[in-house]
Amino acid sequence: MVSGKRVKRAAAARDTEEGLLSICILSAGDTDALRQRLREAAALDAEAVVSFTGGSKEARSMVRQQGGRVVEAAGLCPADARNAALASASGHWLLSIDEDESLEDIAPAALSRTLEGSRAEALLVAVETSTVCEGVTDVFQHRQARLVRNLPSLRFDRSSVHCAGNAARRHGHAVRTSELTVRRERSGVCCADRTARIESLREDLSRHPDDPECLALLGREMYAAADYRGALDALRRARQAAGGSHPLSPYLVGLLAMTLREAGRMEASLQECEGALRRGLSCPELQFARGWALMALRRPGEAAEAFAAACRAKTAPVPWLMREGGIREHRARMGAALALLESGRAREAAGWAEEAASRRPDLPETLVLLAVTRDAAGDRSGAIAALEMALLVDPCDPDALSLAAPWFAGAGMDAKALAAAERLCEARPDDAHAHLQRAAALASLGEPDRAHAAAARALALSGGDPAVLMDAGRVFAAVHDPAAALRCFQEVIVREPSRAEAYFAAGEVMLQAGAFLEAADIFRLGIRLDGSVAAAHFGLGNALARSGRLQSAVRAWERALELDPSHQEAAHNLTVARRALSRAA
Repeated sequence: MVSGKRVKRAAAARDTEEGLLSICILSAGDTDALRQRLREAAALDAEAVVSFTGGSKEARSMVRQQGGRVVEAAGLCPADARNAALASASGHWLLSIDEDESLEDIAPAALSRTLEGSRAEALLVAVETSTVCEGVTDVFQHRQARLVRNLPSLRFDRSSVHCAGNAARRHGHAVRTSELTVRRERSGVCCADRTARIESLREDLSRHPDDPECLALLGREMYAAADYRGALDALRRARQAAGGSHPLSPYLVGLLAMTLREAGRMEASLQECEGALRRGLSCPELQFARGWALMALRRPGEAAEAFAAACRAKTAPVPWLMREGGIREHRARMGAALALLESGRAREAAGWAEEAASRRPDLPETLVLLAVTRDAAGDRSGAIAALEMALLVDPCDPDALSLAAPWFAGAGMDAKALAAAERLCEARPDDAHAHLQRAAALASLGEPDRAHAAAARALALSGGDPAVLMDAGRVFAAVHDPAAALRCFQEVIVREPSRAEAYFAAGEVMLQAGAFLEAADIFRLGIRLDGSVAAAHFGLGNALARSGRLQSAVRAWERALELDPSHQEAAHNLTVARRALSRAA
């Protein structure tokens, strides 16, 4: 064991001869990423040491030209490649990163305070990974011992966890948490990378078959790969290897419960969580998993309480297994907002969504959820503001775009509605609803030919979907093609004879085309299916009046006013008709 005094003497001696920090970069030869990392290292006044596992001569030359040190590590495993860089570094402190991990969020002053004031030999750094896959952004934050003093005993183990913490603890070194964060962004999850990761974990397990941490990591990777059967097997083995008193135990239950839920075993998922709580186990992830199980079982009120408990929990997370800190709380707040929204408690849901958005305003799905909850709470202007923020973060986010066109159009923002609809069509070229939104926006802007073409494109993609037929019919009616509109509504009636709105829409088209008797007949058919729509009785009254049946029209307008006393047009028509009838009498 290394004594604390000996470590401090060695550190003080090096401080007088060498720089404070060396950045040790593991690289496969991505020149653009390396160039950015070297700039960031220079901004931190740090030595750069690049351990190459691949790449070109040009990448190595570029590192040397910018004052960096090159280490050849081809053929080495990742841990040995990292250690080769550490062994070549001269700084008092060594920070190990990958070439795609950004240091932009580390301020020089904060770094100096952290290193000069630390009494530990190894510091945990937050490694935050953002992935965007199929329009969904996910963020994981792991704490790993990546920042260590320059001591031969502080090296990376050959394990699947890129962390020097185990070595530090074996040699009696203190490990502390820092506030430093490195970030990695990925545009998607590569299936080949995940497969390689799973194979690497299996190889580790062949050497350490009862390692609970390695089994837990394997279970998590299989869960992410949607191999739920394999994940369940690995997680159960991890739980058995860990035992009840292991710090991993509550987190394993949480991940096991999430896996059961994804596998369609909702009751089993809930039983896992509640059994663990009865045994006295507790962690944020356990309550988080319980919340999603309750949501799947359509018990949103209880789910909201579970998510709130996950937010309140202060248990320190396992550094590499689950979402950490603010990420974890952010996800729990989103869960609470969704559960409350499903419970019909829109104002409370909006409050939770507001908290989630305040913590992660850089994630578009958080802002979309805020928009949806505000709209449900009756705050459409606030909803539109949140939606505009989401589109500032990601102008091509499909969830935000799918809401934007109709909401912007409803607020009279026709140009913005069209821009959103066109971006949505680019993102989802085979989505009939996207083309319908574009058609509606074009119709509002007075471009009937383009609107007609967009609606026709939507019909071609619809496969006879009644909802698409209804919206396309409305666009055709708006651009004055009653024949095309009527064909759409009639097809809906054939497909869904009990859909009253199709009869009402067809009646309006017939009325505008001057087919008053036919319009009155089809309005009556629709009213037999649903007599609670004031607009339908108003339309029937208009058709009857135009066909010379004023007394019947009066009764229809009276019924419209009974259903909607604020219907001004019905009230006006009724006044005029009664005067006409009184004069005739």
